[in-house]
Amino acid sequence: MPAITLEEVLLTADRRIHERGRELFSQGTVSQATRAADVLQARVAGSSVHPYRIRIDLTAGVWSCTCPYDQGAVCKHVYAVALAGLEAPRQFEQATVKNNSALETLLKALEQLSDEESWTLLEALERLRPEIIEEYAFNIAQRDNGW
Repeated sequence: MPAITLEEVLLTADRRIHERGRELFSQGTVSQATRAADVLQARVAGSSVHPYRIRIDLTAGVWSCTCPYDQGAVCKHVYAVALAGLEAPRQFEQATVKNNSALETLLKALEQLSDEESWTLLEALERLRPEIIEEYAFNIAQRDNGW
């Protein structure tokens, strides 16, 4: 998909999503908002026990949300973040653009792990960062089970 603007993200939403996304934005549910170049990331409180994670990449023309919504192009959480980017740009901290080579190296190393080594890694993550494992497991279960 080619580059897009935040306005174009908003235009992809139907009327119901427009109303619900604006309501989320107005209620102040958008948090931990950062912007690095044309990539906006934030969390949005919703009906889940964990805030949803939203990422909008304007250059690539793509966006994602960890919610299970699959009835249209844009969910209310993506809409709320795009709206925040337009109407409350100061809410977004400028994120430092990091060198992705370390992450790419790590991902390549992960591809080489055996099942046993992968399991050991997950156990270590559960011990060191249980909140991330819990949130990830919850999001997977919610996605697999629908709403």
